Amino acid sequence: MYDEKIYSMINEIAKDLKDDCIKFIQRLIKTPSISGDEQKLADIIVAEMEALGYDDVSRDKYGNVIGIIKGDEEGPTIMYNSHMDHVAPGDVSNWEGYDPYGGKIDICECDNADRTAKEMVECIHGRGASDVKSGHGFQIYAGAILLKLRQQGVKLRGDFMYTGVVH
Repeated sequence: MYDEKIYSMINEIAKDLKDDCIKFIQRLIKTPSISGDEQKLADIIVAEMEALGYDDVSRDKYGNVIGIIKGDEEGPTIMYNSHMDHVAPGDVSNWEGYDPYGGKIDICECDNADRTAKEMVECIHGRGASDVKSGHGFQIYAGAILLKLRQQGVKLRGDFMYTGVVH
């Protein structure tokens, strides 16, 4: 059921966390993580979840990362999942002047949501920015929003789980 108060709380928390989330995404983009060599990225992800206050943060024997926020009440577990590897950046001259591991933010022209017009929006550049390092950041910070809601007295039903997988 839609609750306007909770919706407002989520939006306020998201605004407060936006800059930290973007800086985290930039750190992820600046960290090469070719398939089979994801440990440095996993270390950053683990440290961020621990700093944010996830209830349980662990790795399995393969190097996959798991973060859990435990609900206050029984309910389903919702899992967000992203792969930690990316393909090689290829020929740097194809990056149109951007460092593939730079995480630079600038303004770009893009299609609007319904593809009826162009608009100028902030874009982050780098290998894995859209597949899927930005996804890691937003998924992990979705958990941070839940933690802030819990701190404000909101009861969470079910668990939240994030997994970052290798290969």
